[in-house]
Amino acid sequence: MMNTSRSKLRIPGGPYDGCGLSLVDGVTAMGREATNDIVVEQPVVSRKHAMIYYRDSGFWIQDLGSQNGTYVDGQRVGQQPRPLQDGERIQLGSAETGTVWEYSEVHEADLGLQSPATLQIPIGPSAATQATAAPLPTGIPAQPGIPAPPAAPAPAQQGIPG
Repeated sequence: MMNTSRSKLRIPGGPYDGCGLSLVDGVTAMGREATNDIVVEQPVVSRKHAMIYYRDSGFWIQDLGSQNGTYVDGQRVGQQPRPLQDGERIQLGSAETGTVWEYSEVHEADLGLQSPATLQIPIGPSAATQATAAPLPTGIPAQPGIPAPPAAPAPAQQGIPG
């Protein structure tokens, strides 16, 4: 068996404890604007706040000139990129009150293993009231490579007597 490594961001604690996403070899943009990969709806977060990207066999984080800063383990990250280490905690906007993301290296025993589908997580003042996730629509597989459940049969139509 061959060991592989994949990096993840996850939320520790709160109503979304353990939810997160796998990072890819491209760029993961973070901020308040809807075009970001990770959207954080908090006033202390800038529209284009920070980015995480893969370089030199690891993931790096860079603040994009945000007003309130990007923090890794409580230390403000400047506009110079810095590598991320396993277990470090990332906060956008404030070291005290920002949403916490935990960076981790996930080691898997086999290349064939895949992560479950990632949920879109609303993060903001009303997030606590939106903690329940909607079920996947019928016909969409929950995980790549696993067939979707069969669609429910259409209800029989009754003829209208004339």
